[in-house]
Amino acid sequence: MSLNKPKKKNYYRRNKSNILLLVLLVMIAYLCFYYDVFQTLSVETDFHVRILTINSVFAGFLFTSLGIMISILDKERILKLDKAGYMDNYFNAIYIGLFFHVLSISMSLLLIIIPGIDNHGFLIRTEQIFLFMGVSFFVKSIINVLNIIKMVRQG
Repeated sequence: MSLNKPKKKNYYRRNKSNILLLVLLVMIAYLCFYYDVFQTLSVETDFHVRILTINSVFAGFLFTSLGIMISILDKERILKLDKAGYMDNYFNAIYIGLFFHVLSISMSLLLIIIPGIDNHGFLIRTEQIFLFMGVSFFVKSIINVLNIIKMVRQG
């Protein structure tokens, strides 16, 4: 038996907060679709342009957070946490947020380029819920980055 055998990472346990947030957001999305909470009646092209702009700003901030996270990986304490898999939760929150913003951006672009594609409002609703989910993971990512920065400053 080797002493340098890598430890098996427990992805579910370490990403528990991301999974719980995602499940909560999916339930909220379902309820929003069910109770028709979304703005769909008087949606013009400029609505999609505004959603596109908002998503782009949040995605840009998430990329900045990712850059901050990568830049502190050279710190010995953070590097040990990363090798042990504890940083997965922090990185995955950023990746998930980016994923939702990119999906919402894609919906916005689709609705701008092909205006008559969404007769029933499904894409408009989806665009809005992906924005909401992306912003939720953005908030979680900011909290995570602040926690990591606090760890770096402490030692």
